[in-house]
Amino acid sequence: MATSETDAPVVENGQTRRSNLSTLRLLEASAALIAERGYERTTLVEIGKRAGYSHGLVTRRFGNKANLLNALIDRMTARYGTHRLMNSTGELVGVEAVQKILRTIQHEAEHSPSGLRGFWALMFEALKPVPELRAHIADINEELRAGVAELMIAGLKAGQVRPGTDPHAAANLIASAMRGSAYFWMLDPERYDIVSELGNLSEQIEAAYRNR
Repeated sequence: MATSETDAPVVENGQTRRSNLSTLRLLEASAALIAERGYERTTLVEIGKRAGYSHGLVTRRFGNKANLLNALIDRMTARYGTHRLMNSTGELVGVEAVQKILRTIQHEAEHSPSGLRGFWALMFEALKPVPELRAHIADINEELRAGVAELMIAGLKAGQVRPGTDPHAAANLIASAMRGSAYFWMLDPERYDIVSELGNLSEQIEAAYRNR
């Protein structure tokens, strides 16, 4: 029986949905495996197996491991990266904006811990000789420092941040504390309660930088 013109888009949409779903599962499997064993020890065969697909599908979809890594970086950055954190602040500035960023991370840690761990695993993998990853993660960290500095500068102008605060020094300290929290949580999630500790960090920022 021939397929009518009106039926064709439905078939194509179904194929597109299946393709998008398989891509998502492959990327999620990649993130989970990298978090467990590192990028270098993760293979395309293992990724396909973890996602429930064949090694051939991984190769057809991405071509090679480097292309898959690039796709994973793009997806994880869109979900957990600096731009999303900064966009979460809306019209807030200074201390309130930084606290909103911390609440956003807390939310992800509570509701999407595996995804957040996968993103942070990529960040720490950048310390290894993975050229396609190192420069990208360095840019993400620089964007975080610069973004927080801009929020603190805006807070100073609005009179919300304590006069005399060095916004760039504050940004470096805050970004370092955030990355330190990520490290402790990745290393020992059973004993390091990142949600609670990010709350403590928020209180410390309030005490140190709020203009009273």
